[in-house]
Amino acid sequence: MFKVDVVINEKREAIGLFCGDFVQEHRAGVPLARKICATPIARDADIVVANTYPDEGQMGRGHWMIPEVLREGGDAVVLTHFFEGQNLHQLNSRFGTDFGGRGYKPGGRYPALANARRVFIMAPFLSKYDRDLAGPPEKVIWCRDWGAVSRRANKLSRPRDEGGGVPYAPLQMPVKDLPAPEYEG
Repeated sequence: MFKVDVVINEKREAIGLFCGDFVQEHRAGVPLARKICATPIARDADIVVANTYPDEGQMGRGHWMIPEVLREGGDAVVLTHFFEGQNLHQLNSRFGTDFGGRGYKPGGRYPALANARRVFIMAPFLSKYDRDLAGPPEKVIWCRDWGAVSRRANKLSRPRDEGGGVPYAPLQMPVKDLPAPEYEG
């Protein structure tokens, strides 16, 4: 058996290529991936902004870090600026339509968003199916641009809310007690 793994950075550039035996090539790539992806994170934020870049076509890949940062009952903001819409599987949805395919099940399938009080999704193009995945309509607020997110979130936020951000959510891996990165000036 032969496997290929690529480690990418936040610019979608391949910075490491590992090929060969499943176990050996994976073990060889882990140190580089950990160096690039390990992220010290805030905990118990009242509001968290998670950017799905560099994999905006799969909005769910940007959610997985939200429970690590967000306190229960906080607000989640998911940025997914992908003008082609979400990568869809025809069994569940059809691009550009407001109905699902044979596997369509409304009501939210993203467990990472279950404990959020509200979910703001900033996306210029989402089908009804995409919005349904994030949760029930009374909880999900869809905004086409950042200005709309800012206006709605500011209007609905509470005094002294503290926030956290996840700029490259699909790539980031939360790590406890990671020393702060050193920067050369």
